[in-house]
Amino acid sequence: MKRKVFILGLVVLLFGVILGVTAFSDGSTNNIHKNAKLEDITFKKDKINIYIFWGSTCPHCEELFSFLNSINGEYGKYYDVYGFEVWEHDNNQSLMDDFSAKMNDDVGSSVPYIIIGNKSFSGYGSTMDEEIKETIEKEFEEKDGNSVFEPLIKEELEKKEASN
Repeated sequence: MKRKVFILGLVVLLFGVILGVTAFSDGSTNNIHKNAKLEDITFKKDKINIYIFWGSTCPHCEELFSFLNSINGEYGKYYDVYGFEVWEHDNNQSLMDDFSAKMNDDVGSSVPYIIIGNKSFSGYGSTMDEEIKETIEKEFEEKDGNSVFEPLIKEELEKKEASN
């Protein structure tokens, strides 16, 4: 009898743990790739891409990633984030130059440089949080399945392959 009660208790406990984990999970996967490579970038019909060019010792960059992590549960279903560190990786600086030229921005080496869909931001402060969330929603709603960066990324990957 004691053994049946013990087993029943164990089953109830296990069920409770499973239920608890499920209740607190937002169902999303880790979609923030802070140290991305070109090969990591995908283009999905049901998400927009956010590109972040950042510096290794930049406090505003760290605040930006903290903010994105804080909204990921609610907004992560709309986007994938691809981060490229530019201060210590010259190839990422070149990529930032190409992306900023495509956006008609002149950012030099200023970070963070953020591209959400077809809109860009230079710098970051918490006063931008609402505008970033609104931009994520707007760019997601207006998404037409075409990315201005897809041809650029494919071209960069082809150059990379040719040089190897």
